[in-house]
Amino acid sequence: YHNGIDFTKDPGISSVTQMHAITAENLQAYTSRLGDKNWNKIDFKKFTKTHNPDLKKYDFSLEAILESLNE
Repeated sequence: YHNGIDFTKDPGISSVTQMHAITAENLQAYTSRLGDKNWNKIDFKKFTKTHNPDLKKYDFSLEAILESLNE
């Protein structure tokens, strides 16, 4: 919204934040990429419509963040 994109016009927009559990099955993937707590290595611009105008839907899930670290 700060950059002139009104996210409230997106269909299905809500203020609910989905939580994703870190489980025994995904713990290794999480700790190997984010266990050092260096959040600066995540390029959050990739998740914005301002910097990625072809983005159709916001996805801040744990899976999407971990996948972005593989690129």
